[in-house]
Amino acid sequence: IVGVDAKGRASVPAPFRDILIAQGLEGMNAQLSLSDPAIECFGTEQLNKRQGEIDGLDPFSPELKDSLYTFFGRSTELSFDPEGRVTLPESMITHAALSERVAFVGLGRYFAIWEPEALAAFMRAAEKRIAARMRPGQA
Repeated sequence: IVGVDAKGRASVPAPFRDILIAQGLEGMNAQLSLSDPAIECFGTEQLNKRQGEIDGLDPFSPELKDSLYTFFGRSTELSFDPEGRVTLPESMITHAALSERVAFVGLGRYFAIWEPEALAAFMRAAEKRIAARMRPGQA
């Protein structure tokens, strides 16, 4: 959990920053989550994976246009400042209901930024869903 200053700047934790820098980035790609009140962040590896998936679509399909606009049209590159911070756009702050603190959570090939209490509630609910699937037939 890190603070967000009045200008919307948040320090990206060093482990995430180091991975992005190793991919040749001076920042990160970010977009509003389609399913959660969060900001999804990723580097070159994930960007290339998505591009490969999109390249495999029929060039005349509505799915191609939807994918291009949804993924690339909603992505923003956020640059690191000398202190390793990024400035979060107001639209992202509003979408994720961020205020003075944010939580970073690693999700394999990408990570997300959440309002800390919302992330904690989501994780508790996710853990309950997983536990219920592990114990079918038990309430």
